[in-house]
Amino acid sequence: MKGITPVIAVILLLLITVSLVGFASAWFLRIGTTSAGAIENKTQKLLAAKSIMLENAKGNAIAGTTLVDLRNTGGNVISDTEIKFYVNDLRMQATCPFTINPNAVVTCTLNPPTGFCPPGGKLRATVPGGEDFITCS
Repeated sequence: MKGITPVIAVILLLLITVSLVGFASAWFLRIGTTSAGAIENKTQKLLAAKSIMLENAKGNAIAGTTLVDLRNTGGNVISDTEIKFYVNDLRMQATCPFTINPNAVVTCTLNPPTGFCPPGGKLRATVPGGEDFITCS
């Protein structure tokens, strides 16, 4: 009987080890799957974000307007209703083309009477997911 006890002990240790390894691998697999799913969702949101770049802003004091060159630097089409302009943090009404394709440059006009950006004024344009600033000239 004394020879059987070490064999039973080794078998029990092996069973405990195998069950712990199985539990650990299942746990790590679940953590990895959850993390990968979260990263994929975040990546999709980032890729769907829209971004712009203000390239130029020239005010015309006589007409009371400012012409703004705006580039779509994102991968999605931006509609004119998604673009918001602010001069020195005051909301401005603007006229832009109906849609802006990716990597396209369009000219938007800040409408009078409040659509003038004075030289040195801070112009900010926003879209869902992005914004840009420029100093008017």
